[in-house]
Amino acid sequence: MSYESHWARELLHYLKRIGDRMDPSMRQVSIDELSAHTAFKKEDVKATLERLRLMRYVKGQWVININPRLVDYWLERCGGPGVTVDPDKIHWTPLITNERFV
Repeated sequence: MSYESHWARELLHYLKRIGDRMDPSMRQVSIDELSAHTAFKKEDVKATLERLRLMRYVKGQWVININPRLVDYWLERCGGPGVTVDPDKIHWTPLITNERFV
């Protein structure tokens, strides 16, 4: 799995939840909000939205398009939910680069 497919899938799922909100005034989102929610860099959020053609430049500003049809279109092409990971199986060990510690 590449980072780009992971970023796309996570952003699309979040955009779908925003697009499903009943109150139209609550269907707005910013790059900052997407970045904060996903913990992705703002640059990665913007690049992913541009790659999916979900951002456009309108009247001097960038606009994120949360059209449900377009979001669903991309979600269908993203494949499954991704790789399921059991957190109990993750064991972190630091990378030791100095031979003195080996």
